Amino acid sequence: MKTLFYLWMVLLSVGLLSCAETKKESTDTGGEEVAQVLNSKQTIPEAVLTTFQTKFQNATEVIWDQENENEWEAEFKLEGVAHAANFDVSGTWLETEKVIGIAEVPAAVIAILKKDFADYDVDEMEISETASGMLYEFELERGETTIDVTITPEGVVQKNVAANDDPDDDDNDDD
Repeated sequence: MKTLFYLWMVLLSVGLLSCAETKKESTDTGGEEVAQVLNSKQTIPEAVLTTFQTKFQNATEVIWDQENENEWEAEFKLEGVAHAANFDVSGTWLETEKVIGIAEVPAAVIAILKKDFADYDVDEMEISETASGMLYEFELERGETTIDVTITPEGVVQKNVAANDDPDDDDNDDD
């Protein structure tokens, strides 16, 4: 009787797993097969995939997410470094972000951080590349306060907002 019960549990588990919400698709990028994970109700537009594969031929561990009805984001690794790239539905590349270390931050940016944000700790550092150029993005913390700061390579602060007030910050969702 125990054997029959365990067999039934295994069959039930397999059945439930086959109904999961995610699926994997494979895409050939630069001769290497890459698993792409996405919600089963989503279909990545062909133009988005083509632009991604052209721009990031050696990407691995690609995970796709539809940011909104007009934008797709791919999270992936390139040469072992985590990246995220965004595209509009027509396939136009919008932005690429990657996590960086302090050694990759220009002296002018470090100077403004030391001058204007000396009493904050750096929690996250990223470089953002768009068609308009490069920006350095920082998540800074001081006690319970978190702010997002964006600085040009020349050391000009472009954005300085409390993280909770940032509509572009997906990390502050109440989900």
